[in-house]
Parts: sequence; structure tokens; C-alpha cells
Amino acid sequence: MTEKSSTVKDAIREWEQTSGEKAVAAKELDFQFFYPPISVMDNSLLSLDKCEKLYLSTNVIGKIQNLQNMKSLTVLSLARNSITSISGLEPVAGTLVELYLSYNHINNLKGINVMTKLKTLYMNNNALRDINEVLRINDLPFIEDVAFIGNPVSERMEEQEWQQIMYKKVPTLKRLDGAFRTY
Repeated sequence: MTEKSSTVKDAIREWEQTSGEKAVAAKELDFQFFYPPISVMDNSLLSLDKCEKLYLSTNVIGKIQNLQNMKSLTVLSLARNSITSISGLEPVAGTLVELYLSYNHINNLKGINVMTKLKTLYMNNNALRDINEVLRINDLPFIEDVAFIGNPVSERMEEQEWQQIMYKKVPTLKRLDGAFRTY
């Protein structure tokens, strides 16, 4: 038996029925834990140009897409999905401040350098194995709060070694893996 899945269009329709508001005017949309889970970021996202915060965590989304009209988006949560690549974020690279991608299947950060306003990046429990992939965040001028717990790259080092490398190579960091910098 094949499980049914939903799209963002389905989530928008249900949100509008429940809230009595129009999603196209909303600044914040929360589609976390949608049932049946959302599997596709469909083109209905193109109408959400006023949205500043979009929460799509805990679904089964496999690909980031259809963000090109979301010119106001500052917070995007896609944690606990099935995403394998950060490709697709380029349209919101100049506005996104917070990005939550924990519990996915991402093994590289290729393209992260375009995220010019990003301050917060949570990537816990992904598949990052190479320190050079993680250190791509050094290209982000405002990055200050990151989390990489549960990735092979951070798990194979002692905590102190991990912190020393990250704080030395990414001097803008104020918080790493939930702990504030103490030196």
C-alpha cells in the first residue's frame, strides 16, 4: 500500500480554511507536521511573496524548490525531511537570516557561499563527513550561530578539538552546537 502525501498547495488550502485568512498575505506560515506529510515544495510557493517565515519541518520533502518569489523570506525551516542538497536556496540568498536543515541527508554545503545575510545555520544529524565542507560557512560574512551535532565530521573529533577548529577558521562564530563562545 502506497502512503498518500501532500503538497504545499494542500497545506495552504487547509491553513486558509482553518485561519480564515489568505496565505498570500501572511508573513508567517507553519506547515510543520502536516498530515499526510508534504512531499513536494510545489509552485504554490510562488504566490507567497509576503511570507517572512516559512516552517516546513517534519515532512518528507526531498528537494528545495520554488522559492524564487519569496523575496521577504528571512526564516526557513526544513528540518526533519529527506533533503539531500542545499541547491534551490539561491532565490532567497539575499534575504535568508535563519536556515534550519537538521535531520536530513545533506553531505555537502556546495553553494552556501551565496547566502549573504545568513546568521544562523542548523545542520545537526546530516551526512557531513568532510571538515572542508563545513568550513564553507567561513564565506558567510554574518554567520554567528551554527550547529553540526550528529554529523560524522563532528562526531569523530573530541569536542574541544572541534570547537578550536571551528572558532579559529570561522572567527564570526558566537555560538557552536548550542554553546556560546567562551574565548
